Amino acid sequence: MLAPALVLVLIALFVWVAPRFEQARLSREMAILLSEPPALEINSTDRKQLLEWSASQLKGPRTLPAELDKVEFRGAAAISVAAHKAVLLKMNNEQRASLVVVDAPLTQDNRFHSMHEGSGSASLWSDGRRSYVLLFNGSEQELHAYMTKMGITA
Repeated sequence: MLAPALVLVLIALFVWVAPRFEQARLSREMAILLSEPPALEINSTDRKQLLEWSASQLKGPRTLPAELDKVEFRGAAAISVAAHKAVLLKMNNEQRASLVVVDAPLTQDNRFHSMHEGSGSASLWSDGRRSYVLLFNGSEQELHAYMTKMGITA
């Protein structure tokens, strides 16, 4: 009689705790990316070429959300984030910024969530298919100023 109740309690606990563990894992991995970014596998300022390369790594669309239309890139690297395929795109117009495109929704909504990562800051949002993390090697205030300048606001 206690076994079904225990199973229900364990399921409820898992549903409640699992997202917190995933968020903590994501924060740790973003902090590592900020402190030790990977070497770029492709160096190019051609947005179309970089997005095509990224799509081939992630097996998905060659587009980014509309809020990233003004952002220019200078290179990319294939990475893994929270056990999902991802691509890191280095920004061309801000040497301290990178965009991580993760082939999975890591947040329940498309709102921007701030993350504080050691020496830097990050903003996370999702379009329901993929997650986007804007990494910035600087303060949260500097990150928000950059996002505003580039039109990356919800």
